[in-house]
Amino acid sequence: MAEEFKALGYKFKTIDGKENEVALCEVSLGASGKIILPKMVELNGKNYTVTKIARGLTSYYDQPSDKRKKPELRYKSAGIIYGSQVTDVVVPSTIRELGEQAFYDCSHLTTIKLPNELQAIGASAFEKCNKFASIEIPSSVKIIGKSAFEDCESLSKIEIPSSVKKINDWTFCKCKSLTKIEIPSSVEIIGERAFGFCDKLTQVDIYNDEGEVTIAANAFPSCAKINYLGKKKAPKAAAEKVVNGEKKEAAPAKGATIDLEKLIQATLADGMVTEKERAVLIKKVKEAGGDVDEFEILLDARIFEAQKKAAPAAKPAEKKAEPASKPAPAAKAESKARSETKATTKPAAKVEGDYKDSASSGEFFVGIKEDKKVVVTKAGEVCDNTKAALREIAEKTGFKFESDWTTQQFGKKLVAFLNEK
Repeated sequence: MAEEFKALGYKFKTIDGKENEVALCEVSLGASGKIILPKMVELNGKNYTVTKIARGLTSYYDQPSDKRKKPELRYKSAGIIYGSQVTDVVVPSTIRELGEQAFYDCSHLTTIKLPNELQAIGASAFEKCNKFASIEIPSSVKIIGKSAFEDCESLSKIEIPSSVKKINDWTFCKCKSLTKIEIPSSVEIIGERAFGFCDKLTQVDIYNDEGEVTIAANAFPSCAKINYLGKKKAPKAAAEKVVNGEKKEAAPAKGATIDLEKLIQATLADGMVTEKERAVLIKKVKEAGGDVDEFEILLDARIFEAQKKAAPAAKPAEKKAEPASKPAPAAKAESKARSETKATTKPAAKVEGDYKDSASSGEFFVGIKEDKKVVVTKAGEVCDNTKAALREIAEKTGFKFESDWTTQQFGKKLVAFLNEK
């Protein structure tokens, strides 16, 4: 059971299941101005890392009905700096989660700096923080809870990171100073009244094609314009720059278009793509705002084409001289049996290739070479779309996979899965 204690002018509580971690849940009412929250705290001679900011004072509604003697506690249901004069907060790098109502109704708060390692912003975490005009959400954040920024009346600028897949119900409801918002292509769902009562919100740019993101009917009830820009919509490519009098192409800006075919052909000059080269290519695709899955399908196809061209033409089989006499019936039967046995072996690709690891499933064979390249054959024929073939095998065998896996990651995990069955 969680244990509460006070230290350094703060109130903490231990986290169930986390032996060396604690949550910070209340700041002294006497605090004011700018504060830097602590990373570590000591209890009974043992050091604890502060990894979470949790709900503060006990809610009025959390108490048994016979103990609801102070209705004002209802308004102290959360917010670690509620009631103080703190205006500026620096959250330490050790914090991974802002819990439910972490800064709820902290009406004096004007500035807050969140750590780059933060992963989740809980429900109502900043609800009713109506004085800060902007907040930078780190790219590490994957979850933003319901009503997380509801009723932040002064919030006029916010950028949703591309790590977020869902904008929950009421997340930015009543952000009455918000005029424009960009929805990254990672977002798949926009919930009920996510931007409800945002009276000044007139432009929503969605970096997905229409129909690729599920939007609740009243998600943007007062918005005048929604633009579906698509995943490949990008700003201008980087201009040329002059170095020592020579024109050179500048590195593409984030979201800029790049010539993928040119990159692939340059990488394939030696007829193969290493894991490191693949990772670099994927990074460039992401920076350009491209679709990684589509790129990997294109890359695998180009690799297959290059290997096919490089492979030496098969020599025609020499015609064997007919035996002087026909084999005896018994020998003929034995020869036929040997032939049938050979026909039931696994596809030739497994025998011919030099694989570090491999597995089979039905008519499919998956092999992983020394250079980590994944090869998939179906009924003995090499599949030119490796990732699509891996998906087909996974779906047939019940293997769960992540859409952002590279072909090498996918192949390695699938082979391990098939060999365990």
